[in-house]
Amino acid sequence: MKFFLMVAINIYWLCWPTNWRRTCLYRESCSRHVYRITNNKGFIAGLTAFMKRYRKCRADYSVIIRDDHFQLRLSDDSVLNEGDISKELLTAFDQSVSKSKFQVSKQISKELANTI
Repeated sequence: MKFFLMVAINIYWLCWPTNWRRTCLYRESCSRHVYRITNNKGFIAGLTAFMKRYRKCRADYSVIIRDDHFQLRLSDDSVLNEGDISKELLTAFDQSVSKSKFQVSKQISKELANTI
């Protein structure tokens, strides 16, 4: 069974174009994670890893910013720390926060200029 799960993941990697895939929330993609667990611990552990990731890795997550560090609150209410968040998402978060800070700074400058 382990072999079939690993073959299925390999087929997914080969046949499903990367631009059709969602950006994974995790630094280690779900398919890589399940493949690694299956290879190291067997079919049941791999299937369990798949089910856990499937329940957590949904689009309904929220971003938490604490002390200039990002966290994600996942759909099952677990929290993913910055070191485990995918680099693509961290880059997007950084850009969004930088843009927001710039816009707030610009607005404050305007308000100050209007009071002088």
